[in-house]
Parts: sequence; structure tokens; C-alpha cells
Amino acid sequence: MDKFKNMSPSCTFLFLSELQSMNHETLIEAGCNYLYYSLENNGGGTYYNQENTNLFYKFLTVYGESLLKIPHKCKSRNVFITMSDSIILKLIDDMYTEYNSLNWRKMGEVGENILMNFYSKADFFISQYNEHIETNEMASSEIRGIPVSEKENSCKTNILFPIVVTFVVTTLSSILLFIFFKFTAFGPSLIYKIFMKRNYWCDIDEKRK
Repeated sequence: MDKFKNMSPSCTFLFLSELQSMNHETLIEAGCNYLYYSLENNGGGTYYNQENTNLFYKFLTVYGESLLKIPHKCKSRNVFITMSDSIILKLIDDMYTEYNSLNWRKMGEVGENILMNFYSKADFFISQYNEHIETNEMASSEIRGIPVSEKENSCKTNILFPIVVTFVVTTLSSILLFIFFKFTAFGPSLIYKIFMKRNYWCDIDEKRK
């Protein structure tokens, strides 16, 4: 997620293009809400204001006008981020930032230490996430007069489920990448190809600027 912090217009349009190509309604809704969150996060942390809304729909309008006059899928959705959603997204965003800060180039030398440090911080972020969810759930149940036990298995919001699933998949992927890199002969070759591909796209982005 952290690659969309301080997003440049080019990164925003790349993200919009990725959303436009999706067919899964839940993922599209989550992506539209996350784009709004990223704009709100750049705007100083105010979780909902008219300026963020105007900027959000301006991006959608420009995107639609530049691509065969086809409206973006986010434009038909009523995007709204609550304070509770914003806190949860911030916790998950911080976890992705920590994950992407890992020094993968030195993984072969001190891989176990790097991963143990990451897992320690991941546990901290997850505990904060669970604490906020529990507090929010208890407050909601008290207002409605519904016992917490009856709502423990309910889905909190449409936006949170796919993002949490993505977080879990990413964490598991990090373990598999470490095993692949550490114990197979193909690891270094794969990492080299990934960096080459990344540099290629970075060069394209620089030329566009």
C-alpha cells in the first residue's frame, strides 16, 4: 500500500487503470475506498472533507475523458471513509510500509534476523488492529443493545475484508519468498529479473514525466 502514499498523478492513474480492469465487485469497492483514503492521508489526515472528495472525483473525470470517454467504475460508487475505517487502514498501511522496508538484497546473509524483526513488528500492528476492532465492536453493540458474542463472526465492512485477506496473503508470501530465495538455486535469478522489470517500468514513468 505504501507505494500510493504521496501519489503522483501518474501513479494514481496506474492505480485507476488496475481498478478499471477488475471484475470482482468487492475488490473494486475496496480499491475505490482505498484510493480515497490515500488522498485523505496526503491531505493531512482529515478522514472526510469536501476538498478530498473534489480531488477524488476530479481524478475519475480526467481518467474517463482520457480513455474513450468511458466513466471509471469508482464514479458510480458512493465512496465514504469513516474515522474507524481510516484508523484500520492506517494500521494495515503501516504494516505494508514495514514489509516493503525490508532489505531483501541482504536476505541471504541475515534473512532470519530480518524476518524475525518483521514478524515482531507485525505482531504489534496486528494487536493494535485487533484492539481497535474489539473496541469498535463493543461500542457498536452497546449502542444497538446487541451482545458482542452475536456479532463476532459478522463482516465489519465490505472494504475491510479484502484488504485484510490481502495482508494475510502478503505475509504468507514473504515466508514463501524467503524459503524460495534461501533454499533454491532459482531465487537469485528470479530476484534479478524482478529488479530488471521494476527498473524498466520506472524508466517508462520517468520518461512520461
